[in-house]
Amino acid sequence: PGPVGGSPWLGLAAVLFAAVPVLLYFSRWRDRGLLLTGARRARVAEERQTEQARLREQIDALTGALAQVDEEHELAALVAERVTALLGCDFAAFASIQEGGARGLAAWQDGAEADWWREVWIDFETESSAIASVVFEAAPLTIYDVASSLQVNRRLAEKVGAQSVAFAPAIAGERVVAVLAAATTRERHAFSREEMTLLQELGAESALALERVRSASELQGALERERLVAGITQRLRSALDLDALLAVAVSEIGKALAGRR
Repeated sequence: PGPVGGSPWLGLAAVLFAAVPVLLYFSRWRDRGLLLTGARRARVAEERQTEQARLREQIDALTGALAQVDEEHELAALVAERVTALLGCDFAAFASIQEGGARGLAAWQDGAEADWWREVWIDFETESSAIASVVFEAAPLTIYDVASSLQVNRRLAEKVGAQSVAFAPAIAGERVVAVLAAATTRERHAFSREEMTLLQELGAESALALERVRSASELQGALERERLVAGITQRLRSALDLDALLAVAVSEIGKALAGRR
């Protein structure tokens, strides 16, 4: 058969004209797909902002609570409990860094404080420890498979039943004054970048609070020593002979030591 209308150009024009509705149809679907994709992205961004705002509120609440604490163990227990809540982990611990090692201050597991952690001492010279690595590097650390890791302290890992663990330093000035640990015990977990950022932020807040508590404790100790010296000096001045002076000194020192017990 011959071309439509007797001309090949007319046939081509007819085909193109017939294709217009089809092209418009697919074009509309493409636009609709772009709109749906954009809407999903906007919803995800909004949900992320909402979650970040919620976490910010909880961190601010923790900061306010820490400002009311005046004792190291109470501070550590509060932080450990908040770590389990914010990260959804099974175990969290707070270790104070001291000369040559780390001392357990408080830990939280299964909704309650793990009292045994307060007896923990980790010797950096004689024991393998991920906490030591965090202190020396002043950097966070994650371990996905605790069972196969050579970095973790084996006796503590077995006591906790840790599957995966994350650590963050609490840095005051240029010193690591404490380390936060968060662990899962039911299954292995790859800690996300967002979770590690949150743990580090909690570490930063903890460092500030810990330094404040320690400074207040040191100041209180200095004031007590000044009062002790002043009291002894006043009593000595009122004594008349050497025996009386010695008796006063012994009595006052005994009272001071008894008061510290």
